[in-house]
Amino acid sequence: MIPIFRAKIENGELTHYSEETYNEYLKTLNGFVNVIVRKPSSKRSTQLNKYYWGVVVKLLGNELGLTAPEMHKDLKEQFIGLRKIDGDCLTSTKMSNKQFKDYLDEIKIFYAQQEIVIPDPNDVDYNTIEDFLAY
Repeated sequence: MIPIFRAKIENGELTHYSEETYNEYLKTLNGFVNVIVRKPSSKRSTQLNKYYWGVVVKLLGNELGLTAPEMHKDLKEQFIGLRKIDGDCLTSTKMSNKQFKDYLDEIKIFYAQQEIVIPDPNDVDYNTIEDFLAY
C-alpha cells in the first residue's frame, strides 16, 4: 500500500502534519521517486454511492412504487431542497462524505417514522447489491 501524507502549503512552503512519520518513510526509499501533490478529495466513496443507489433508493422506490431516478429526484427535493454551499445550490453529487452521510441519516429517520426501515451501511452485503451505475 502506498501511504498518503497530509500536508499544508502556505506561501509556497510545505508543512507535514506528521513530519516524523513522513521522514521515517522516506528513509525506506532509495533512488528516483514520483512526487504527486494534489488537493484532498472530498468526494464520497464508491461504496457509499452503492449503498445509496442499491439500498436506500432501491428499497424506498420498491416500497413507494417509484423507479430509481424518480425516487432519487424525490429524495433530493425533499431532503436537499434549495440548500446552498459557497453560494451554489447543493446537489447530492457535490456533497462530501460527511454531508452525504447526514443526508442519508435524515432520510433514514424520516422513513423510520413511516415504518420503513433502511438498514445501516455496515449491515449490508455489498457483493449482493446490483451495480449502482445501472441506474
